[in-house]
Amino acid sequence: MKRVLKLLIICLTCAACALGLFACGGNGRGNTDEKGVICKKMNGDDFYTVIGYGEEDGVSSLDLSAAAKAKYGAETVVGRIRTGAFDGNNSLKEIIVGEAEGDVELTIDAGAFKNMRKLEKITLPFVGATAKSDAYLNQTAPAVGDEKKATDKERSFGYVFGEDESDNAAGISFNYGSGSATFYIPVTLNEITIKSQTAINIPMYAFCGLTQVSIINLQGNIAAIGEAAFKNATQLSKINIPATVGVIYESAFEGATALKIFGTDFKFDDGSALTEIKDKAFKGTKLTDFVLPASVTVIGEESFANSSLTAFTFSSALTKIGAYAFYGSKNLSTTVPIGITVGVNAFAETAVV
Repeated sequence: MKRVLKLLIICLTCAACALGLFACGGNGRGNTDEKGVICKKMNGDDFYTVIGYGEEDGVSSLDLSAAAKAKYGAETVVGRIRTGAFDGNNSLKEIIVGEAEGDVELTIDAGAFKNMRKLEKITLPFVGATAKSDAYLNQTAPAVGDEKKATDKERSFGYVFGEDESDNAAGISFNYGSGSATFYIPVTLNEITIKSQTAINIPMYAFCGLTQVSIINLQGNIAAIGEAAFKNATQLSKINIPATVGVIYESAFEGATALKIFGTDFKFDDGSALTEIKDKAFKGTKLTDFVLPASVTVIGEESFANSSLTAFTFSSALTKIGAYAFYGSKNLSTTVPIGITVGVNAFAETAVV
């Protein structure tokens, strides 16, 4: 009898836990009787965690922070978005996630936005799990003094959509240097905005291999574009480089072949502080014209090799052009500045004389 009673107690406890988890969300709907964003304070946190979202009639765009404040009070600060918080959402076409306020550092768990069925646009304050996901810019020069370096996966854009297969998502393999992971991105997603007021970087390999999204807006205080950040993003047809960016790292746009018209498809924001374009940064792109920001001093090796360039305007600050910088850009015709260091075969197999 005691054994039966004990088993009964265990079963009841398990059932209660399951009901509790269901009530807390994790499936994108939260408590099915509750509408809008569903938040909860966890383990004595001084911020709120988004645990679910109850679909609201007629609502297709959600500003997460504004919605949380409207529902839970003006002092509400969202510090975490839990895995599966928007899982299975069938109404939102746009979601806007802003920076956390005060001393709170926002964390977005793996798969927080998985299986969203109609999402077309997403705005995020950083790429990956946290603002510290930008800890590395390239393989040879990791960030110094950062106690909370991200893992490779946490630096990928696809991280917030997760690795669970979905019938409304495309499995895209993101390469991140030491390996790769397949993240499932909603097939409806077409536009990404990364917007930050605090200084961040676009991490190395952040969007590498993203073959679906065509528009990426970079806004705010972005200091650098990491190695291979947009490499082989073959559908990317429109992107801007904020004025705050100082360095574009190796292979950043290599193979991004849908970028064609400088100033429209690809442009530098006014007042650019860019000083260096590293090796292979634009190798193999289809841009036919290019105007360097006035502040650029160095163009790296093979930086524009095998491209479709027809014209190139150099900056007055330029001091060095790396070896093979324009090699194989057969249609390029330009005037090379006098008095700068030009690497071996920098203009080999071009129309430059």
